[in-house]
Amino acid sequence: MASLAFRSTLAIALLVAACGSTGEEPADPTSAAQAPQAPASSAAPPRNEDGLYEVVWDEDIVYYDDGQEQLEMDVLHPDGGGPWPLVVVYHGRPAGPSISEARQIAARGAVAVAPRWASEWNDVAVEDYIDGRLFDRAACAVGKAQQIAGDFGADPSNTTVSGFSAGVHPA
Repeated sequence: MASLAFRSTLAIALLVAACGSTGEEPADPTSAAQAPQAPASSAAPPRNEDGLYEVVWDEDIVYYDDGQEQLEMDVLHPDGGGPWPLVVVYHGRPAGPSISEARQIAARGAVAVAPRWASEWNDVAVEDYIDGRLFDRAACAVGKAQQIAGDFGADPSNTTVSGFSAGVHPA
């Protein structure tokens, strides 16, 4: 198990390092003790009359910053409880986070991360799309989401990546 924790930590550290500075130091990949940990189990918060959880929305978390461009993501999560599954959901519009989908996912008992994976389509060069540069940035969001998962009650070892419309490409 320590080997798995080490590989997970190393992968996250490499992703975060490749994604530019985000204001936080990546975990030390030589220490399995610093591997992302699922939060301690706690009682689930109450559900409303529709059987859904109250959702908290944390906006504009930086996951990519190369000094010229900064990309952000929003995190929507149940108000308490956990550990929840972690779901990274990409919208078809690169600059538009999947807030509608993310809210629905979080209300049903998961931490949903909605990254903005590029600027606007008008600013996307064909070369950036074809050579995968935009998708490398999208991978940074997954790494950052797993790195901070515990802060929102998510279990980083239970991660799903999905895409809506053209968001299937970065997913």
